Amino acid sequence: MKTRIFLKSIAVLLIGGIFMLTLSGCGAVKYRVDYGGKKHLFTGAKDAYPAGARVTLVYGYPATDTDCAFYLDGEALPFTFDEAGRITVEFTMPTRDVSLKVETKSDVSVPPETEGQPETETAEAPAPFEKTAVLEFHSFDGGGPSYTAEIADPAVLSCKTETKYNNPFHFTMKGAGYQVILTFRGRAPGKTEVTVLADSPISGKARRVYLAEVDGDLRVSLTLRSQDEGWVY
Repeated sequence: MKTRIFLKSIAVLLIGGIFMLTLSGCGAVKYRVDYGGKKHLFTGAKDAYPAGARVTLVYGYPATDTDCAFYLDGEALPFTFDEAGRITVEFTMPTRDVSLKVETKSDVSVPPETEGQPETETAEAPAPFEKTAVLEFHSFDGGGPSYTAEIADPAVLSCKTETKYNNPFHFTMKGAGYQVILTFRGRAPGKTEVTVLADSPISGKARRVYLAEVDGDLRVSLTLRSQDEGWVY
């Protein structure tokens, strides 16, 4: 009787040990990731992961170099940036094989609007004369600097501020980068001073000062006159 109880105890311990090893990932069933031939673009990417594993992949290109989006089995996959500007994607491995697709701006082919249309003189006409002057600065969500322009004499010059994200899928990202575009348009001939203020919760405040000149045709030119030593933007 004691021998049977002893053997049963050993069997229970063995079964329990196997069960714990399975939970810890040893011997767990792994499922494959199909990278669509682009596995080499991800640092540390593996062919397969156990179900329930948290998969973290680093995309090998700086986020400012190309617009891109990621899809896991056709669903948009959110991503973040590291300090080097590289993209990091994360997902939990399901109990099935999955397909991870990266789509870059160069993958999208957009046919020209004039394809199939006869050539006209209008298509060869020179672009209209541009009278504005533009300043462009970089920022990012969640801590990037804000930019404002102060014009000494608003009767001479006006300024329009626009924001343009670098990635069309910025709403799925954390810390998405964008450009702040300041467009200056002449109102009357003359000269005035333009001060661009940058305010960052990380780097603090700094300013640049420009001389703006508007000629008789209301063409605008900007000349940088000075900037703070703390201008790092």
